[in-house]
Amino acid sequence: MTFMGENKLKNIILSQLESNCMVTITDDLGRVEYANNVFCKTLEYDSDKVVGESHTLFKSHLHSDPLYKGLWRTLKMGKTWKGTLSETLSNGKEIWLDATIIPFKTKKEKHTRYLAIYNDVTQYKLDNKNLKEENIKSKTLFNNMPVYVFTITKHGKILNVSKECYNKSIQDLINTYIYDYINIDFFEVFKRNIDYVFINKTLSEFESYDLDANGKKINYSTLVSPNFNELGIVVSATLIIKQNLKKNIINEIEELRASTLKTPKEYSSL
Repeated sequence: MTFMGENKLKNIILSQLESNCMVTITDDLGRVEYANNVFCKTLEYDSDKVVGESHTLFKSHLHSDPLYKGLWRTLKMGKTWKGTLSETLSNGKEIWLDATIIPFKTKKEKHTRYLAIYNDVTQYKLDNKNLKEENIKSKTLFNNMPVYVFTITKHGKILNVSKECYNKSIQDLINTYIYDYINIDFFEVFKRNIDYVFINKTLSEFESYDLDANGKKINYSTLVSPNFNELGIVVSATLIIKQNLKKNIINEIEELRASTLKTPKEYSSL
């Protein structure tokens, strides 16, 4: 087995770094002294014109002043700075780079230079942004859906709830009882179905209704399912209460039809 010489190994590492990463060297004022081909190609810079110019990544308008103050404070202390920088290309596209900037100087030099190594993380940023937007949309959609999910004990005590309801926050709902919020006419229906789930270890589904603030009848479908521990014992139940949209729509149509069939008073004498 042969071992590679130290100098040869360093040359291979530098060659791979040069070929696969963006690399720049700037002076202590942030002016570019060297930029490799990968850097120029990615940022669409002319390699002949970039040398001697101020490093635009160090002053991108996409970043606030605190970022740059922190960057230069770290570098002036002789420490390596790591973070994400961005630039806007000539075509208006934003590019994001994961950056490592290392201050250095040789024994003969009085002024510090900065070696910067960048990796393009634009796609990761975009994917992460899209994911966050999708999560926000999903949460908004869920919060607007007339569905409520409770975890309850066999006595109806609320252990957890999916979102705010009954004009109470999630925290205010926890440790209260589901029976405090339902239509009193359906107390026995709820209790009977919850008891059934805990005793028989199976699902139960039933219909109920309540009145909104305007006295309008709102129909609900409720599903109760058991939650088991490792021994197969029912320790809690999941209670899913959702509006029965089909039934509510039918009721609205019937109400509308009934109102249109009524004879107006001013025509009743004709």
